[in-house]
Amino acid sequence: MVSIISTNEESDWLDIAIPEAIFEKIYHYKYPLTKELNPWLEQVDEVLIKLAEFIYKHSPFDLAMIGEEISGYTNQQTFPLNA
Repeated sequence: MVSIISTNEESDWLDIAIPEAIFEKIYHYKYPLTKELNPWLEQVDEVLIKLAEFIYKHSPFDLAMIGEEISGYTNQQTFPLNA
């Protein structure tokens, strides 16, 4: 699923959601969804990074994040730059 969220005075979001059931059908899946338990996540992240790079070329953005339930975790103003 792809959704676009835009609100006044807050960050805009382009969310790309992949149901966990899809991963369970393709990969040996263990919860919680960490790279230590699920090394195949590295491949998924590589695809998502390439997708972000493609999108950036057409519509530059300031911040991109990859992770489970990452939407709404932070925004550009509150992102910890020293993390």
